Formats: sequence, C-alpha cells, structure tokens
Amino acid sequence: MFKYISAIILMSITSYAFSAGFGINATRIIYNENDKTKTVGIRNTTKDIAYLVQTKVLTPDDKQSPFETIPPIFRLEPANTNQVKIIKNNNVNLPKNQESLFYFIGTAIPSGKLGNENNNNTVSGAINIAIANKIKLFYRPSNLASTPEEAQKGLTFKSTSKGIEMINNSPYYVSISNLNIAGKKVKVSVEEGNSMIAPYSQQTYNVKASTGKVYWIAINDIGGENVYSSSIQK
Repeated sequence: MFKYISAIILMSITSYAFSAGFGINATRIIYNENDKTKTVGIRNTTKDIAYLVQTKVLTPDDKQSPFETIPPIFRLEPANTNQVKIIKNNNVNLPKNQESLFYFIGTAIPSGKLGNENNNNTVSGAINIAIANKIKLFYRPSNLASTPEEAQKGLTFKSTSKGIEMINNSPYYVSISNLNIAGKKVKVSVEEGNSMIAPYSQQTYNVKASTGKVYWIAINDIGGENVYSSSIQK
C-alpha cells in the first residue's frame, strides 16, 4: 500500500482508451437480475509503470451502491490486465419494472517506473496524478416488456414551444452518440448532459422545427452503434 501521496491531481476520463496506458476493457456493463457476478478487465499497457488501483460502483450522485467490487484495491503491473468481479448485495432491492443506473469507477495512482520505486511502496514527488476511468453500469431486471433495441427504435420526437422533445416510453436507458433533427446536427455528449435518456422520461433539445425527419445513433449493449430514423410529431 502507498503510505502517503504528496499531491494528487484527479483526472476524470470517461472514454474507453487512455493515453497513459490505464483503462477499463469495456464501455458499459450490463448487470442482469439473474447474474451472480460480472467481470470486467482493468488494463495497464505501459511498459514500466505500475499502478495502485481502486475500484468501486457508485450511484449517479456518488453515493454508495449495492454493488461490491473484488478486489477493491490492487497493484496492477506493467503490460498486465487484472479481472475485477462485481457482485450485487442481494439484501438490497432495486426496481423490477425498469433499469437502474450506476457507475463503475477505476482510479489508478502511478507508483513510479520499475526499478525506481521508493521503499515500502511509498510515493513521493511534487505531483502524482490519479487517473479515474468511469463507465456506466446498468442493472437490468428480468422480464422487462421490450428489448433494448426496441427501446432505441421506439424513441419519439415531438415539436413543442421549447424545442424538440425526445420521449422514452420504455423501461430502458437509451444512450445516443449522434442526433440530427430536421437537417440540423445536434451536439450530444456526456459533458452536455443530453446524450442519455432515462426510462419513462423526456428530454428537450433547443431546436425549432415543426416537421421533418430525425436521425439518431444509439449505443447498444456491447458499445456498438445502431442507426434509426423517425418523423417529428406535432
């Protein structure tokens, strides 16, 4: 274990890859109700830097979740991958009529280059950078009425006084990577907070149009993309 860290800069990275060599081998995790455990790989592609890694699953508001990660803390050697198990606490009940959203987070602190570690695994120096990778974890109950693909395809778009309202009438979260409304490309991103719509909810985009076609690309369970189109409703 590290005894101390003189200074830490925390960098939140949500993408699949990271140039420093630390990352999560998935873009999302689907935890089905009948799953006893899920496994995700944590990688270190550097040649000479080891990391101290902490893993956890939190709620969207950064609170404790009913999921445990094993191991929660471990040393990740260079050019190596470690498998982390995710286990749900069965004493905690989650909604059975729709998906629930959580975040799997892996945080890594470099221990220095091989052959240059400090005694007792301590870390010294002016600045040590903690790299935080975060991906979505969806808890999916059994026997939902539709499929994720039907949810993606079933999004509807309605013209309102405030803009175009996207409506999700399904029990699934739907994430989109690209959106075009009536010939206008809409910026969608995690930073904008408009790239995912929760079950049975609405989201409004600041686009004025009463008619026209809508094209969108939805992200599927394995991180691939599905393309759909529809017409604006009045």
